[in-house]
Formats: sequence, C-alpha cells, structure tokens
Amino acid sequence: MKDAQNTPDTRGIAIDQVGVCDLTYPITVLDRENQKQQCAAKISLSVSLLQLLMDLGFDSIKPDLIVMRVAKEWGIVSEETGDHNFRKAVRALQEYGIERGCRPLAIDWVALTFGEQKGAKAVFEGRLKL
Repeated sequence: MKDAQNTPDTRGIAIDQVGVCDLTYPITVLDRENQKQQCAAKISLSVSLLQLLMDLGFDSIKPDLIVMRVAKEWGIVSEETGDHNFRKAVRALQEYGIERGCRPLAIDWVALTFGEQKGAKAVFEGRLKL
C-alpha cells in the first residue's frame, strides 16, 4: 500500500483553516433542579493555519485587522480585506524579514506596535512584561 501521507501534495489546494468538525464529547450538565444530567456535546473547532503555526512556535505573520491596516498604510496592499490581499501582505512582510535576517514574528510585532495594538505597544514600551 502506498504511503499517501509521505508523498508531496501537488494539488495546489490552499489551507487557510484547520480544525475538527462534529466531534461528539460526553459532558455532564446541571438541570433546573440542580441534578446532574449526562449528555453529549457536538463540537466543531477551527483556527487559521497561521495562528496554529504561531501557537506551535513557528515563525509566521498572521494578517489580523491591525496588520492589514498597517500593510495598507505602508502601500503593500490596496485594501485591508480579501484573501488576495491577506496573502500578498503575509508574503511581502515575511520576505521583508527574510531579506533583512529578521524573524517574521518580529516583523509581525513591529506591525502590531506601529498599528497601535494595545498589548504589543505596551510590551514595546516596557509597560507589560511577556
């Protein structure tokens, strides 16, 4: 049998979201009489692939609203929304970092700070410790 997981994917399908769908999980809830009731929760969870990579410790830039606003202000994209603009902003900012020997996460922090995201700005100004 061929090992499909260890072969390159040549389909060119972009993966933007990762997660699980229709996960059934047993839970216990309290009813109106404060009695325990057993039931099952049906859960679907997803996260952007870029956020997952960042959470797993990979260097990446996540194009949130502030980063996209900054990308527009810096002339990288013409609009703050849209898949094409998200991809263009991520590519341009990551290439900028690579060309200068900077980690993409550092470029993301600079964009967040420049865009005056409160948490990033506080860390940058030394008012909040990581």
